[in-house]
Amino acid sequence: MTGEQWRTAWRIVSSARELAAGEQRAFIDSQTSDPEVLRRVIELMEISPDEGLLATRVDRTGTQVGRYQVAGLLGRGGMGEVYAARDTDLDRPVALKFLVAGSGDPSAVTRFFR
Repeated sequence: MTGEQWRTAWRIVSSARELAAGEQRAFIDSQTSDPEVLRRVIELMEISPDEGLLATRVDRTGTQVGRYQVAGLLGRGGMGEVYAARDTDLDRPVALKFLVAGSGDPSAVTRFFR
């Protein structure tokens, strides 16, 4: 996905999570006709906000996040944590970055997508 597609997907997910569960799918469908963005939004919506992109500093080794099996911590910084993981759908290694919840930096999500 392009950076613009990611920004669109994140905007849709952020707005959809504020709606009642019964209203979310219709809203999502009304926001994009791009099949890649739609697929990514649906995947992100399946991840609980408690286990998704905003995370507290806990060890996620061995956990499943969406379609990703987390293998181990690669690094930690002021903005978040990066874990080695495996994409179980595509059977390939990936890196997952989790933003630290409550960092107090409103531009963290924007920087994350850059």
